[in-house]
Amino acid sequence: MECILKTTNQASLSESTCIPHGLEINVWPVVLNFLHTLISIRNTVRKVLSSGSITDSLCKKRLYEACDRFRDIDLVNAGIRLQDRATAIDLSRGLDISPFIGLVDKKFLISGHSESKTKRVETKVIKESVKQETGRIPPSELFLSEVDKYSKFDSKGIPTHDASGNELSKSALKKLQKLYIAQEKRHATFLKSKE
Repeated sequence: MECILKTTNQASLSESTCIPHGLEINVWPVVLNFLHTLISIRNTVRKVLSSGSITDSLCKKRLYEACDRFRDIDLVNAGIRLQDRATAIDLSRGLDISPFIGLVDKKFLISGHSESKTKRVETKVIKESVKQETGRIPPSELFLSEVDKYSKFDSKGIPTHDASGNELSKSALKKLQKLYIAQEKRHATFLKSKE
């Protein structure tokens, strides 16, 4: 940072602090410009990844992880909070939505980051337990409890007619068959875990 300050302002950090309002005039603009450049590079990498021009999934995963590590660890350790406001859909459409940058106390950021990580772990555990609970239900009984939606079922227990007695469309049948197959897999996993 000292080198950047000397190049842009011809004054070192210690010289800038001696001048009244030296930090605001000489240092902060350079620091924020440098920070903006780093974040701009990160956003460019994310845009390229979302554009579909890179097809290697392992490479994409590593680059996304590096971008997230820069946001969640490196910047947090420097007391900088970066919130991505652009979603993957926005990036794929080419929309340029700059992220939110904030200077926050490092201790506050680290505690907030660990809390959000804890929440993510809790959410994952809950999802896993729900998957295991739904695995208990045999696939043939999956739709039988939904009598308010369906009136007739085939031999596997897949609905064929809606509540008013009309035959289901092909697309609706296809969705239900996919759900049935997914339930078969969950139930098989559940049965294996019981052995």
